[in-house]
Amino acid sequence: MSSNGWKKGRMKDCIAGLESGVSVNGLDRTPEANEAAVLKVSAVTYGYFDEFAAKPISGKELTRANCTPKKDSIIISRASGSPKHVGASAYVPADYPNRFLSDKLWQVTANDLACPQWLFALVSSPRMRAKMLMFATGTNIKNITKSEFLEIKISIPPLEEQKAIADVLSTWDRAISTTERLIQAKEKKLDAYGRSLFDRNQNGKYPGWELIKLADVLDEHGDKSAGKEEVFSVSVHKGLVNQIEHLGRSFSAAKTDHYNRVHHGDIVYTKSPTGDFPWGIVKQSYTPEDVIVSPLYGVFTPQTHDLGIVLDFYFSSPTRATNYLFPIVQKGAKNTIAITNKTFLSKKLHLPTDKSEQKKVAEYVVTARKEIDLLKKLAAKYKAQKRGLMQKLLTGTWRVNIEEAVK
Repeated sequence: MSSNGWKKGRMKDCIAGLESGVSVNGLDRTPEANEAAVLKVSAVTYGYFDEFAAKPISGKELTRANCTPKKDSIIISRASGSPKHVGASAYVPADYPNRFLSDKLWQVTANDLACPQWLFALVSSPRMRAKMLMFATGTNIKNITKSEFLEIKISIPPLEEQKAIADVLSTWDRAISTTERLIQAKEKKLDAYGRSLFDRNQNGKYPGWELIKLADVLDEHGDKSAGKEEVFSVSVHKGLVNQIEHLGRSFSAAKTDHYNRVHHGDIVYTKSPTGDFPWGIVKQSYTPEDVIVSPLYGVFTPQTHDLGIVLDFYFSSPTRATNYLFPIVQKGAKNTIAITNKTFLSKKLHLPTDKSEQKKVAEYVVTARKEIDLLKKLAAKYKAQKRGLMQKLLTGTWRVNIEEAVK
Protein backbone atom coordinates (compact mmCIF):
# COMPACT_ATOMS: atom_id res chain seq x y z
CA MET A 1 0.00 0.00 0.00
CA SER A 2 1.33 3.46 -0.88
CA SER A 3 1.57 6.38 1.54
CA ASN A 4 -1.62 7.90 0.13
CA GLY A 5 -3.69 4.84 1.01
CA TRP A 6 -3.93 3.60 -2.58
CA LYS A 7 -2.82 0.07 -3.34
CA LYS A 8 -1.88 -1.84 -6.45
CA GLY A 9 -4.19 -4.66 -7.42
CA ARG A 10 -6.05 -6.39 -10.17
CA MET A 11 -9.62 -6.17 -11.36
CA LYS A 12 -10.48 -9.43 -9.59
CA ASP A 13 -9.67 -7.79 -6.22
CA CYS A 14 -12.77 -5.57 -6.56
CA ILE A 15 -15.22 -8.08 -8.03
CA ALA A 16 -17.57 -10.40 -6.13
CA GLY A 17 -19.10 -11.98 -9.21
CA LEU A 18 -18.86 -12.09 -13.00
CA GLU A 19 -21.57 -13.94 -14.89
CA SER A 20 -22.75 -14.05 -18.49
CA GLY A 21 -25.95 -14.87 -20.29
CA VAL A 22 -26.68 -17.43 -22.97
CA SER A 23 -27.43 -17.19 -26.67
CA VAL A 24 -31.20 -17.17 -27.27
CA ASN A 25 -33.33 -16.22 -30.26
CA GLY A 26 -35.62 -13.22 -29.91
CA LEU A 27 -38.16 -11.40 -32.04
CA ASP A 28 -36.96 -8.50 -34.15
CA ARG A 29 -38.96 -5.74 -32.44
CA THR A 30 -38.77 -3.49 -29.39
CA PRO A 31 -40.17 -5.18 -26.24
CA GLU A 32 -42.76 -3.78 -23.85
CA ALA A 33 -41.54 -2.77 -20.38
CA ASN A 34 -42.94 -5.88 -18.67
CA GLU A 35 -42.22 -8.27 -21.52
CA ALA A 36 -39.41 -10.83 -21.22
CA ALA A 37 -36.57 -9.93 -23.56
CA VAL A 38 -32.89 -10.67 -24.17
CA LEU A 39 -30.58 -7.65 -24.15
CA LYS A 40 -28.58 -6.67 -27.22
CA VAL A 41 -25.05 -5.31 -27.09
CA SER A 42 -26.53 -1.88 -27.87
CA ALA A 43 -28.14 -1.93 -24.41
CA VAL A 44 -24.77 -0.69 -23.07
CA THR A 45 -23.11 0.77 -26.17
CA TYR A 46 -23.65 4.42 -25.25
CA GLY A 47 -22.61 4.31 -21.58
CA TYR A 48 -26.06 4.01 -20.04
CA PHE A 49 -28.37 1.05 -19.59
CA ASP A 50 -31.12 0.89 -22.22
CA GLU A 51 -33.66 -1.76 -21.23
CA PHE A 52 -35.46 -1.42 -24.57
CA ALA A 53 -32.40 -2.35 -26.64
CA ALA A 54 -33.60 -5.94 -26.47
CA LYS A 55 -35.53 -8.65 -28.31
CA PRO A 56 -38.69 -10.27 -26.87
CA ILE A 57 -38.38 -13.98 -25.98
CA SER A 58 -40.89 -16.62 -24.94
CA GLY A 59 -41.44 -20.38 -24.68
CA LYS A 60 -38.35 -22.56 -24.89
CA GLU A 61 -36.04 -19.56 -25.40
CA LEU A 62 -37.30 -17.97 -22.19
CA THR A 63 -36.64 -21.13 -20.17
CA ARG A 64 -33.00 -21.06 -21.31
CA ALA A 65 -32.39 -17.42 -20.32
CA ASN A 66 -30.98 -17.30 -16.80
CA CYS A 67 -29.20 -14.03 -15.96
CA THR A 68 -31.14 -10.84 -15.18
CA PRO A 69 -29.64 -7.36 -14.56
CA LYS A 70 -29.30 -6.60 -10.85
CA LYS A 71 -29.28 -3.22 -9.09
CA ASP A 72 -25.78 -1.70 -8.68
CA SER A 73 -24.21 -4.16 -11.12
CA ILE A 74 -22.21 -3.27 -14.24
CA ILE A 75 -23.00 -4.82 -17.60
CA ILE A 76 -20.09 -5.09 -20.03
CA SER A 77 -20.07 -5.94 -23.72
CA ARG A 78 -17.46 -8.70 -23.92
CA ALA A 79 -17.87 -9.32 -27.67
CA SER A 80 -18.95 -7.36 -30.71
CA GLY A 81 -18.48 -7.22 -34.46
CA SER A 82 -17.49 -3.57 -34.03
CA PRO A 83 -14.21 -3.06 -32.12
CA LYS A 84 -15.36 0.29 -30.75
CA HIS A 85 -18.21 -1.48 -28.90
CA VAL A 86 -15.98 -4.07 -27.22
CA GLY A 87 -15.74 -3.26 -23.51
CA ALA A 88 -18.67 -0.82 -23.57
CA SER A 89 -20.42 -0.82 -20.21
CA ALA A 90 -23.37 0.57 -18.28
CA TYR A 91 -24.32 0.91 -14.62
CA VAL A 92 -27.60 -0.79 -13.72
CA PRO A 93 -29.70 1.47 -11.46
CA ALA A 94 -32.38 -1.09 -10.54
CA ASP A 95 -33.39 -4.75 -10.82
CA TYR A 96 -34.80 -5.77 -14.22
CA PRO A 97 -36.48 -9.17 -13.74
CA ASN A 98 -37.87 -9.20 -17.31
CA ARG A 99 -34.55 -8.61 -19.04
CA PHE A 100 -31.88 -11.27 -19.66
CA LEU A 101 -28.24 -11.09 -20.65
CA SER A 102 -27.12 -12.58 -23.95
CA ASP A 103 -23.90 -14.57 -24.27
CA LYS A 104 -22.13 -11.40 -25.44
CA LEU A 105 -22.74 -9.56 -22.16
CA TRP A 106 -21.20 -9.90 -18.70
CA GLN A 107 -22.68 -8.79 -15.39
CA VAL A 108 -20.12 -7.64 -12.84
CA THR A 109 -20.89 -7.06 -9.14
CA ALA A 110 -18.55 -5.23 -6.79
CA ASN A 111 -17.31 -6.79 -3.55
CA ASP A 112 -17.11 -5.10 -0.13
CA LEU A 113 -13.82 -3.43 -1.02
CA ALA A 114 -15.28 -1.50 -3.97
CA CYS A 115 -17.94 1.16 -4.44
CA PRO A 116 -20.11 0.03 -7.43
CA GLN A 117 -20.26 3.54 -8.92
CA TRP A 118 -16.47 3.94 -8.65
CA LEU A 119 -15.95 0.51 -10.21
CA PHE A 120 -18.21 1.51 -13.12
CA ALA A 121 -16.25 4.75 -13.59
CA LEU A 122 -13.04 2.71 -13.67
CA VAL A 123 -14.38 0.10 -16.12
CA SER A 124 -15.89 2.72 -18.44
CA SER A 125 -12.85 5.04 -18.45
CA PRO A 126 -11.08 5.57 -21.81
CA ARG A 127 -7.88 4.12 -20.31
CA MET A 128 -9.63 0.87 -19.33
CA ARG A 129 -11.50 0.63 -22.64
CA ALA A 130 -8.17 0.89 -24.46
CA LYS A 131 -6.72 -1.90 -22.32
CA MET A 132 -9.67 -4.21 -23.01
CA LEU A 133 -9.56 -3.55 -26.73
CA MET A 134 -5.82 -4.22 -26.75
CA PHE A 135 -6.24 -7.86 -25.70
CA ALA A 136 -9.52 -8.52 -27.51
CA THR A 137 -9.09 -11.33 -30.03
CA GLY A 138 -10.99 -12.55 -33.09
CA THR A 139 -11.31 -11.62 -36.74
CA ASN A 140 -14.98 -10.92 -37.40
CA ILE A 141 -16.06 -10.80 -33.75
CA LYS A 142 -13.73 -9.22 -31.20
CA ASN A 143 -13.88 -11.02 -27.85
CA ILE A 144 -12.54 -10.45 -24.31
CA THR A 145 -11.87 -13.44 -22.04
CA LYS A 146 -12.80 -13.48 -18.35
CA SER A 147 -9.30 -14.41 -17.26
CA GLU A 148 -7.71 -11.47 -19.09
CA PHE A 149 -10.32 -9.03 -17.79
CA LEU A 150 -9.94 -10.16 -14.16
CA GLU A 151 -6.15 -9.86 -14.32
CA ILE A 152 -6.08 -6.24 -15.51
CA LYS A 153 -3.81 -4.22 -13.21
CA ILE A 154 -5.51 -1.32 -11.41
CA SER A 155 -4.90 1.21 -8.63
CA ILE A 156 -7.40 0.92 -5.77
CA PRO A 157 -8.11 3.90 -3.50
CA PRO A 158 -9.63 3.53 0.01
CA LEU A 159 -13.38 2.88 -0.04
CA GLU A 160 -14.31 6.35 1.22
CA GLU A 161 -12.22 7.97 -1.50
CA GLN A 162 -13.85 5.70 -4.09
CA LYS A 163 -17.24 7.04 -2.98
CA ALA A 164 -16.00 10.62 -3.14
CA ILE A 165 -14.59 10.10 -6.65
CA ALA A 166 -17.88 8.57 -7.78
CA ASP A 167 -19.78 11.51 -6.29
CA VAL A 168 -17.64 14.06 -8.17
CA LEU A 169 -18.06 12.23 -11.48
CA SER A 170 -21.81 11.88 -10.92
CA THR A 171 -22.09 15.69 -11.08
CA TRP A 172 -20.86 15.56 -14.67
CA ASP A 173 -23.08 12.55 -15.39
CA ARG A 174 -26.13 14.54 -14.31
CA ALA A 175 -25.11 17.49 -16.48
CA ILE A 176 -24.58 15.19 -19.48
CA SER A 177 -27.85 13.34 -18.88
CA THR A 178 -29.85 16.57 -18.50
CA THR A 179 -28.35 18.03 -21.69
CA GLU A 180 -28.96 14.85 -23.69
CA ARG A 181 -32.58 14.73 -22.52
CA LEU A 182 -33.00 18.31 -23.73
CA ILE A 183 -31.51 17.34 -27.09
CA GLN A 184 -33.91 14.39 -27.40
CA ALA A 185 -36.89 16.57 -26.46
CA LYS A 186 -36.00 19.24 -29.02
CA GLU A 187 -35.34 16.64 -31.73
CA LYS A 188 -38.73 15.06 -31.04
CA LYS A 189 -40.40 18.47 -31.20
CA LEU A 190 -38.73 19.24 -34.54
CA ASP A 191 -39.70 15.81 -35.88
CA ALA A 192 -43.31 16.37 -34.78
CA TYR A 193 -43.29 19.74 -36.56
CA GLY A 194 -42.11 18.04 -39.75
CA ARG A 195 -44.86 15.43 -39.53
CA SER A 196 -47.45 18.13 -38.96
CA LEU A 197 -46.32 19.83 -42.19
CA PHE A 198 -45.68 16.94 -44.54
CA ASP A 199 -47.83 14.04 -43.32
CA ARG A 200 -51.16 15.87 -43.52
CA ASN A 201 -53.67 15.24 -46.27
CA GLN A 202 -52.11 16.74 -49.37
CA ASN A 203 -55.53 17.31 -50.92
CA GLY A 204 -56.52 19.66 -48.11
CA LYS A 205 -56.67 23.41 -48.45
CA TYR A 206 -53.63 24.96 -46.79
CA PRO A 207 -53.03 28.61 -47.68
CA GLY A 208 -49.72 29.13 -49.46
CA TRP A 209 -49.11 25.39 -50.07
CA GLU A 210 -49.45 23.46 -53.34
CA LEU A 211 -48.89 19.96 -54.69
CA ILE A 212 -46.07 20.69 -57.11
CA LYS A 213 -43.34 18.91 -59.08
CA LEU A 214 -39.77 19.36 -57.89
CA ALA A 215 -38.92 20.27 -61.49
CA ASP A 216 -40.99 23.43 -61.01
CA VAL A 217 -38.99 24.60 -57.97
CA LEU A 218 -35.51 23.14 -58.58
CA ASP A 219 -33.21 24.07 -61.48
CA GLU A 220 -30.33 21.83 -62.60
CA HIS A 221 -27.88 24.60 -63.50
CA GLY A 222 -25.15 22.25 -64.80
CA ASP A 223 -22.20 24.38 -63.65
CA LYS A 224 -18.86 22.55 -63.60
CA SER A 225 -15.62 23.05 -61.69
CA ALA A 226 -13.72 26.28 -62.35
CA GLY A 227 -10.53 24.56 -61.17
CA LYS A 228 -10.15 26.17 -57.75
CA GLU A 229 -12.96 24.65 -55.63
CA GLU A 230 -12.47 22.09 -52.84
CA VAL A 231 -13.91 18.60 -53.28
CA PHE A 232 -16.81 17.90 -50.91
CA SER A 233 -18.83 14.83 -49.93
CA VAL A 234 -22.27 14.56 -48.34
CA SER A 235 -22.82 13.27 -44.80
CA VAL A 236 -26.15 12.27 -43.25
CA HIS A 237 -25.46 14.25 -40.08
CA LYS A 238 -23.13 17.02 -41.29
CA GLY A 239 -24.48 17.76 -44.76
CA LEU A 240 -21.86 18.91 -47.27
CA VAL A 241 -18.36 18.46 -45.81
CA ASN A 242 -14.81 18.69 -47.08
CA GLN A 243 -13.91 15.22 -48.35
CA ILE A 244 -10.46 15.11 -46.74
CA GLU A 245 -11.71 16.41 -43.37
CA HIS A 246 -14.63 13.98 -43.40
CA LEU A 247 -13.06 10.82 -44.84
CA GLY A 248 -9.39 11.39 -44.08
CA ARG A 249 -8.34 11.48 -47.73
CA SER A 250 -9.54 12.54 -51.15
CA PHE A 251 -11.39 10.04 -53.32
CA SER A 252 -11.70 12.40 -56.28
CA ALA A 253 -10.34 11.71 -59.73
CA ALA A 254 -6.98 13.16 -60.85
CA LYS A 255 -8.89 15.65 -63.00
CA THR A 256 -11.97 17.31 -61.57
CA ASP A 257 -12.94 19.67 -64.38
CA HIS A 258 -16.07 17.53 -64.99
CA TYR A 259 -17.17 17.67 -61.33
CA ASN A 260 -20.43 19.44 -60.51
CA ARG A 261 -20.14 22.84 -58.89
CA VAL A 262 -22.31 23.56 -55.84
CA HIS A 263 -23.29 27.12 -54.96
CA HIS A 264 -24.36 28.23 -51.51
CA GLY A 265 -27.97 27.13 -50.98
CA ASP A 266 -27.98 24.47 -53.73
CA ILE A 267 -29.70 21.12 -53.18
CA VAL A 268 -27.48 18.05 -53.67
CA TYR A 269 -28.73 14.48 -54.24
CA THR A 270 -25.99 11.87 -53.63
CA LYS A 271 -27.57 8.75 -55.21
CA SER A 272 -25.58 6.58 -52.74
CA PRO A 273 -27.22 4.22 -50.20
CA THR A 274 -26.23 5.11 -46.64
CA GLY A 275 -27.61 3.62 -43.41
CA ASP A 276 -31.21 4.77 -42.87
CA PHE A 277 -31.19 6.34 -46.35
CA PRO A 278 -30.99 3.37 -48.76
CA TRP A 279 -32.16 5.49 -51.70
CA GLY A 280 -29.64 8.31 -51.26
CA ILE A 281 -29.22 11.54 -49.32
CA VAL A 282 -30.64 14.96 -50.20
CA LYS A 283 -29.00 17.98 -48.53
CA GLN A 284 -28.76 21.72 -48.94
CA SER A 285 -25.30 23.31 -49.07
CA TYR A 286 -24.66 25.84 -46.30
CA THR A 287 -21.00 26.29 -47.31
CA PRO A 288 -20.43 30.01 -48.07
CA GLU A 289 -18.10 29.42 -51.02
CA ASP A 290 -18.58 27.28 -54.13
CA VAL A 291 -17.43 23.66 -53.85
CA ILE A 292 -17.44 20.68 -56.21
CA VAL A 293 -18.92 17.19 -55.83
CA SER A 294 -18.82 13.95 -57.81
CA PRO A 295 -20.40 14.12 -61.28
CA LEU A 296 -22.67 11.28 -60.07
CA TYR A 297 -24.42 13.70 -57.71
CA GLY A 298 -27.40 15.77 -58.79
CA VAL A 299 -27.04 19.50 -58.06
CA PHE A 300 -30.00 21.89 -58.20
CA THR A 301 -30.71 25.51 -57.30
CA PRO A 302 -33.99 26.00 -55.39
CA GLN A 303 -36.46 28.70 -56.36
CA THR A 304 -35.65 30.48 -53.07
CA HIS A 305 -33.11 29.82 -50.32
CA ASP A 306 -35.93 29.34 -47.80
CA LEU A 307 -37.54 26.70 -50.00
CA GLY A 308 -34.17 24.93 -50.09
CA ILE A 309 -34.26 24.76 -46.29
CA VAL A 310 -37.79 23.32 -46.46
CA LEU A 311 -36.65 20.63 -48.93
CA ASP A 312 -33.58 19.82 -46.82
CA PHE A 313 -35.92 19.42 -43.82
CA TYR A 314 -38.29 17.20 -45.79
CA PHE A 315 -35.54 14.83 -46.91
CA SER A 316 -33.87 14.77 -43.45
CA SER A 317 -36.46 12.17 -42.42
CA PRO A 318 -35.59 8.61 -43.52
CA THR A 319 -39.32 7.86 -43.83
CA ARG A 320 -40.10 10.88 -45.99
CA ALA A 321 -36.99 10.35 -48.13
CA THR A 322 -38.02 6.73 -48.74
CA ASN A 323 -41.62 7.70 -49.52
CA TYR A 324 -40.43 10.04 -52.25
CA LEU A 325 -37.48 8.10 -53.69
CA PHE A 326 -38.46 4.42 -53.41
CA PRO A 327 -41.05 4.47 -56.26
CA ILE A 328 -38.65 6.09 -58.73
CA VAL A 329 -35.24 4.55 -57.91
CA GLN A 330 -33.86 1.44 -59.61
CA LYS A 331 -31.31 -0.62 -57.68
CA GLY A 332 -28.52 -2.61 -59.35
CA ALA A 333 -27.04 -5.99 -58.41
CA LYS A 334 -24.40 -4.38 -56.17
CA ASN A 335 -26.88 -2.12 -54.38
CA THR A 336 -26.06 0.73 -56.76
CA ILE A 337 -28.68 3.40 -57.36
CA ALA A 338 -29.88 4.11 -60.89
CA ILE A 339 -31.93 7.28 -61.30
CA THR A 340 -31.60 10.24 -63.63
CA ASN A 341 -31.81 13.80 -62.40
CA LYS A 342 -34.90 14.25 -64.56
CA THR A 343 -36.61 11.35 -62.80
CA PHE A 344 -35.61 12.73 -59.40
CA LEU A 345 -37.40 15.98 -60.27
CA SER A 346 -40.47 14.28 -61.76
CA LYS A 347 -42.55 13.61 -58.64
CA LYS A 348 -44.81 16.00 -56.77
CA LEU A 349 -44.56 17.19 -53.18
CA HIS A 350 -46.85 19.27 -51.02
CA LEU A 351 -44.71 22.39 -50.53
CA PRO A 352 -45.10 26.04 -49.52
CA THR A 353 -45.13 28.14 -52.68
CA ASP A 354 -45.94 31.39 -50.89
CA LYS A 355 -42.68 33.08 -49.86
CA SER A 356 -44.01 34.10 -46.44
CA GLU A 357 -44.91 30.44 -45.74
CA GLN A 358 -41.46 29.33 -46.90
CA LYS A 359 -39.85 31.91 -44.62
CA LYS A 360 -41.96 30.85 -41.62
CA VAL A 361 -41.01 27.19 -41.97
CA ALA A 362 -37.36 27.95 -42.71
CA GLU A 363 -36.98 30.20 -39.66
CA TYR A 364 -38.52 27.57 -37.38
CA VAL A 365 -36.23 24.83 -38.72
CA VAL A 366 -33.06 26.94 -38.61
CA THR A 367 -33.75 28.13 -35.04
CA ALA A 368 -34.52 24.61 -33.81
CA ARG A 369 -31.42 23.15 -35.46
CA LYS A 370 -29.19 25.86 -33.96
CA GLU A 371 -30.57 25.13 -30.48
CA ILE A 372 -29.95 21.40 -30.93
CA ASP A 373 -26.44 22.00 -32.28
CA LEU A 374 -25.53 24.22 -29.30
CA LEU A 375 -26.80 21.60 -26.86
CA LYS A 376 -24.79 18.88 -28.63
CA LYS A 377 -21.66 21.01 -28.34
CA LEU A 378 -22.40 21.54 -24.63
CA ALA A 379 -22.86 17.78 -24.09
CA ALA A 380 -19.57 17.12 -25.91
CA LYS A 381 -17.86 19.69 -23.68
CA TYR A 382 -19.19 18.02 -20.51
CA LYS A 383 -18.04 14.60 -21.78
CA ALA A 384 -14.55 15.93 -22.53
CA GLN A 385 -14.37 17.46 -19.05
CA LYS A 386 -15.47 14.18 -17.49
CA ARG A 387 -12.85 12.23 -19.45
CA GLY A 388 -10.18 14.60 -18.14
CA LEU A 389 -11.45 14.20 -14.56
CA MET A 390 -11.53 10.42 -14.89
CA GLN A 391 -7.91 10.39 -16.04
CA LYS A 392 -6.82 12.44 -13.02
CA LEU A 393 -9.09 11.05 -10.30
CA LEU A 394 -8.93 7.35 -11.18
CA THR A 395 -5.13 7.38 -11.24
CA GLY A 396 -4.68 9.39 -8.04
CA THR A 397 -3.06 12.32 -9.87
CA TRP A 398 -5.76 14.50 -8.35
CA ARG A 399 -7.10 13.66 -4.91
CA VAL A 400 -10.59 14.31 -3.59
CA ASN A 401 -10.90 16.02 -0.19
CA ILE A 402 -13.01 13.37 1.53
CA GLU A 403 -14.10 15.66 4.37
CA GLU A 404 -15.32 18.30 1.92
CA ALA A 405 -17.04 15.62 -0.20
CA VAL A 406 -18.89 14.31 2.85
CA LYS A 407 -20.06 17.81 3.77
